[in-house]
Amino acid sequence: MSKRISILFALVATMIIVAAGCGSSSSVSAPVVDTVAPAPLLDVTATVVVGGVQVGWTPGSEADLAGYKVYRSLNGSAPVLVSTVTGVTYTDGTVTTGAYHYDVAAVDQAGNEGVRVSSPQLRLGVVPGGLTRRGSTD
Repeated sequence: MSKRISILFALVATMIIVAAGCGSSSSVSAPVVDTVAPAPLLDVTATVVVGGVQVGWTPGSEADLAGYKVYRSLNGSAPVLVSTVTGVTYTDGTVTTGAYHYDVAAVDQAGNEGVRVSSPQLRLGVVPGGLTRRGSTD
């Protein structure tokens, strides 16, 4: 009978050790949080088109890219978010006269925003029939 008790004791001890190991904090991994922002964009441009200003850029290559944030400043004011888009162009149909400057940043699915990249500044004036680009300064 003592042999049976020894075997039973060994089985119970093994089950306790296994159960204790399964609940240890070392076997539980914390969720991975993405804190890496997308790389800066390349070739941000702003061009006068019929109906406004078209801002364009070379797309990002991150696998988790969600879209792009487009900011605009007018006459040296602080940049203001004007749109979030998934494509690689944005047309600003609300321009009038003045000096426009656009910044674009890539955004990933976790909401991390990359460095804003600036377009050249556009100075727009009014001529008969619509807006025209009067020149640009960087």
